[in-house]
Formats: sequence, structure tokens, C-alpha cells
Amino acid sequence: MKNILIILLLSFTTMSANFAQDFEGEITYKLAYKNLPEEMGIYKAMLPKSSKLIIKNHMSKMQQNMSALIKMDIVSNAKTDYILIMVNALGKKIAYEPDVEEMKQGVYSVELKDDIKVIEGYKCNKAVIKDTADNLITYWYTKDLPSYNNSNLPNVDIEGFPMEYIVKQNGMTVRATVSKIDKKSIDDSEFELKKGLSVIGLNHFSVATNASYIISTVQMTPQEITGKTNELRTGQTIGTTREMQGQAPYIINVGVNYEKKEQGINANLSYNVQGPKLAIVGIGRLPDVYTESFHSLNFKASYSFMKMDKAQLSFSVDNILADDNLQVYRGFQAQDQVFTQLLPQRTFSVGFSYSIK
Repeated sequence: MKNILIILLLSFTTMSANFAQDFEGEITYKLAYKNLPEEMGIYKAMLPKSSKLIIKNHMSKMQQNMSALIKMDIVSNAKTDYILIMVNALGKKIAYEPDVEEMKQGVYSVELKDDIKVIEGYKCNKAVIKDTADNLITYWYTKDLPSYNNSNLPNVDIEGFPMEYIVKQNGMTVRATVSKIDKKSIDDSEFELKKGLSVIGLNHFSVATNASYIISTVQMTPQEITGKTNELRTGQTIGTTREMQGQAPYIINVGVNYEKKEQGINANLSYNVQGPKLAIVGIGRLPDVYTESFHSLNFKASYSFMKMDKAQLSFSVDNILADDNLQVYRGFQAQDQVFTQLLPQRTFSVGFSYSIK
């Protein structure tokens, strides 16, 4: 059995600039993937294909669509070392200010190479970045554009702009390459807080998020291979492996928490989703059964009052999106058929508690 966890290092998310020269315009990156495992299948379409960096002197903004559900803009001010992250997730808009110093932590070494190549007409030099675990990033940079220190890329001092960098992990390659440089006038409004967003300060708000992309492979038994081979459809082929039963190909968790202890207020908004996963392995003519993604969005809030916070009012909403639990039969070139379907409703709860001390 082989279970591979791939973390895609798409390092465009938070750039802060130290400029060697003035620049104004847009720079577009193309993202490419090689040696994607066969098991990735339909999930390949979920990977981002491009990212855009907007620059005006000491200001910059990176635009990145993490998926159709999550859009992110990161505004950086090189003079003040300030970063503002604006997120639109499922129609919910938030903005927050990360701890820049914490983001820069890490120990890396840089080896400058003699290799040279041209990207979009710019002469580029090569560097190899290595961390303490011997993970490598091949980094191509030009000295003809502003120097950048990328807060999500390793905290290293390379005098040049990143024109291309390549990350290899578990046999898969992710390549980010500048595909277009458009020098033009940029309006100051590009770097302003978007309408409908309010800044989340670090005093009372905290944001936590994690995402995993998982590729699992299981060797099929001879009986399983024989059963599937006997029921092959026209154009269908059967290999010797399949994905792991019960293993979701991706997991996303996002949580926003607000706490104001002096006023007894606490609130939390959380979102979780897992990708479609194999629930039941098909036998003979019966196709595999898959559990579809369930988008879970929940809200909880509480207010504590009276002396020593003895009394507490609470309010919660579960399954805000009113999503359903769905399992389907999934066969080769066949329309999905419902296996089971549960319809959990949106649930509201109000509570009161009093502590006797």
C-alpha cells in the first residue's frame, strides 16, 4: 500500500518587495505540472493555472484563485513591511494582517550557479535553495527587474526578481514561470481595501487554515482485477491499482475566531470540505460507490456575563449551506446514480447556562 501526501508549494501567495529600481505594471505567471500521478484524474482541473502580480513602486498585489470557491488578494507595502490578505471564500469576505516576522522564520542555504537562460527577454541567473531537510527549489532570477523577498518562499537574500522556480516532490514537478510582463500605469485603488471587507486585527481575531492534497494507491487483489476485467466496457482499461477506500483526495479547513474576554464574547466560523472518496469497492457488475463532497459551514457564538462569568448565552448554526450527504454509483462513461442520500437541514440552537460556584 502506498499513501502519498503532496504539498504544492505555490509560493506566490505573500510577496513583500525590496526594490532595486522603480517598476509599474503587471507580471503574469504560468503554473505547469509534470509527472502527475495517474490517480489524480479529474482533480487535475482544480490546480491553478496562473497568477498575477501587480506592482507600483513600493506597493504590490498578488491575485490568486485557489479554486472556484476561494479567491485571494495579497497587498504588500515594501516601505513599511506591511501585508494585508483579502479573501473571498464562498461569498464571505474577510481581510486580515498576518504576523510578517513569524512568516519569515526558517533556515535556508543558497547556492548561486553559473547557469544562464532567457525568460521573456530577460537574462536570468540560477540559484538553488535548500532547507535543513534537504528540500530543493530551483530558482531563476533576473537583475533587470526589482528585487523581491517572497515571504512564503524561503527567507533568503537573492538580488533579483523571481522569473521561474521549480519545486519537485514525490516525483511530481510544479513549475512557475513568468509568461507576460506588461509595463503600464497602475491606479492606486488596486491596493486599497475592497468594498465589503473589514480588516481583522490580531488583537481579537485569529484565522487558522490548512489544506492537504492526497494521492493514495492500493494494489488490487487478483480476484478484484478478474471481476472488473470480466465486466469491461468498450474503451475501458483496468490497471493493477486503485485509490484507497475511504481516503479523500483533498481536505480543506478554514476557521475564523473572534474573542473579546473583557466583554465575555466569543465567536467562531468554520468551514470544512473533503473531496469525493471511494466508499464501497464495486464487485462484478456493481460499480464503485463514491461519497460526494460535503461542504460544512458552521457558526458558534457565546456571551458570558454576571460576576465571574457565571451565566452564558450561546447561539449556533450548523450546516449553514444546507448541503446534503450523497453517495453515488460511479461507472466508466456512465451517469452517476444515487446510492444513498441524506438531507440534513440547517440547524439553529440557542442555549443558556448558569454555573453555581
